[in-house]
Amino acid sequence: MELYGNTLVRPNTNNYLIKKSAQLIDVITNNEANHYCLPMLNFDSLKYKERDAIENIFKYWKNNSGFNISKMWDNRLRNYLGKRYDYRNNSFDWDLHMVLHYIEGGKRITSQEYIYWRNTGVAYTFLETDSTDPNYTFALVIARDGEKTVAVNYYGDILNGPFPSFGLDCEDEDMLKMGNMQPLKRSTDLTERNLTRLFYEIENQKPYIHKGKNDNIGIIITELPKIKIQENQLEIERAKVYSERYPSINVNDVEVKFITKTAMVDYPQLDRYKQFFDIIYCGHTYFEQMNPKIISMVKDNGTVLIESRKFIVNYKEEQHNAYKQKLLDLIKMSECRTMSEIDVIKNAVISYKIQRDK
Repeated sequence: MELYGNTLVRPNTNNYLIKKSAQLIDVITNNEANHYCLPMLNFDSLKYKERDAIENIFKYWKNNSGFNISKMWDNRLRNYLGKRYDYRNNSFDWDLHMVLHYIEGGKRITSQEYIYWRNTGVAYTFLETDSTDPNYTFALVIARDGEKTVAVNYYGDILNGPFPSFGLDCEDEDMLKMGNMQPLKRSTDLTERNLTRLFYEIENQKPYIHKGKNDNIGIIITELPKIKIQENQLEIERAKVYSERYPSINVNDVEVKFITKTAMVDYPQLDRYKQFFDIIYCGHTYFEQMNPKIISMVKDNGTVLIESRKFIVNYKEEQHNAYKQKLLDLIKMSECRTMSEIDVIKNAVISYKIQRDK
């Protein structure tokens, strides 16, 4: 949760990232390690320079060579808010109560956790823990500076937060209880329960059934690397961390195939990908690049899923309407029919089927 949603993490979490980065470097550079540790991941379609770029990212995470995310976050806030910066908490409170709380399940996001996240970038907080180390996975732009790889800036989300992903609903009813018209559990607590349920079901290959307060869902253990940290005046040097090789959970029916970044331009031109896929999912940031050529790779009666911009707090009604019109135009050009009402404000994902003229 920290690596996913927090700009700052605990030192133990950072050490965990260092250890896993060493393993990921091994996986991306060594086919034997890939097939043994993570056989469900397929990198065969990537070019060597793309593999090198991914390796450099993992090396940056592992080396911890400097990332002032707190300053970058504050600069983003100042640029976005301008004169409103001195009254930013009022602005954050407005976004929460007038936008996010009107979304189904949005009231699970408490004022304390949302406003704290907007100010600091730390979404998930836990008792008796201090987040002090930068989260290196948040460095969206990295570059070479002599022998070092450094972060140039952070260009990620500063408006919406990671809460909607796992923190608006839960299958366990005890997590949804209210008191004095307020949720008794934070969105953070719902996220923790949902992810723990998810990990349980992946590991045990069976549904999790909640049995109440005395139920033992299991313990998530974060194994820490044995790293000695020596502090110098100029920088912190860490002992070498080596990759550990152990097999992952067996998922023979799943393969994740990474493709080259030019694939969405190149693949629609190739005959072997014509009506090849059963499902295509498109995130809202990629929607502007979607076109009928890409959708031509979906089989007849296949499914296309388009993420809406439901959770973007600064989106106005006219922007949602413009997004909806572009989506309708794409559906019409792609010979599709919708599977449900197209409501880009109510629905997080718009689904439709391919129905080509015979």
